[in-house]
Amino acid sequence: MDVNATLPPDFEWYQNQIAGHLPSVVRDGVRQIGILRERGRTDVILKLVQEGIRGEREIGFYKQFDAVFGDKQCICEPKDEEQSLLRELYMFIPRFHGCRHIWLDENGPPKEFLQLEETFKCPCIMDVKMGLVSADPLASEEKRLAEEVKCPLQKKKGFRILGHKIQTEGGILQTRERVWGRDRTEENIKTAFAEYLTLVRSTSTDSFRVANAFIEQLERVHRWFERQRILHFYASSLLFVYEGHSASLPTVKLCMIDFSHVFNQQSDGAQRDENYLFGLVHLIKLFCDIRDDLLALEQHTQKRDGGGECITTTTTNGY
Repeated sequence: MDVNATLPPDFEWYQNQIAGHLPSVVRDGVRQIGILRERGRTDVILKLVQEGIRGEREIGFYKQFDAVFGDKQCICEPKDEEQSLLRELYMFIPRFHGCRHIWLDENGPPKEFLQLEETFKCPCIMDVKMGLVSADPLASEEKRLAEEVKCPLQKKKGFRILGHKIQTEGGILQTRERVWGRDRTEENIKTAFAEYLTLVRSTSTDSFRVANAFIEQLERVHRWFERQRILHFYASSLLFVYEGHSASLPTVKLCMIDFSHVFNQQSDGAQRDENYLFGLVHLIKLFCDIRDDLLALEQHTQKRDGGGECITTTTTNGY
């Protein structure tokens, strides 16, 4: 997109984007195309389809679910183990409403966009890229080396924060972007996640419930990855979202996003996606540690104040 070009009047940049191609970035006189939103619509966002095989791969990923579970077909019983596994994964995939072509430049061809669901009023978002290795098996040696040096923590923990945005109906409280995320270390990564979980909710009870809800969903994803041998994910993210609007309940949602580097495993000897699983184990442990800290804080507060609502937790799969 030309640096001086403006969006068509019916569209605007999606203000809650925190990673990926950002419209604020200009390279060689060309503005990156970020996520769009059609004015007046709050239920759908528009993500640019990448060029070549990466875009084809991501569209194909979404369409495989649409073909099996779209519309009324989703009430049918799975036909086999693979379809059963895909149904479980479907619960963590943003709803796909097809593709759409939009003219952003009157002198060029239309651009193709994925239409994906959006459900929150004031989403507090954190994007975490998963895997010890981000470069897929087809990447060049140059690409692999470039990915390896981006974030030393990723090589130890199997994930890295791409950023977060925390907001209420009163406006944005804090935005952290990818450079900040790359600089996280073993010493401060827990603080970074705790910051995301606690900055909005007014009590440690609320923050505890948000953390606990994320743990439950992370464990479901972990159980799925332990069983499945169908897909391997590279450069894919987990998107953490909770509602920041004070009049709303602390609704929590975990989504898997970014599927331009997902590979089907066709052979009989296909293995688990250990690359992704490694990061999940460390991520769940981190969330459990934060939740336990919040529980201890709340119990201390209740004891100090002489009562109040009691919150409890249970051991979660040994993490």
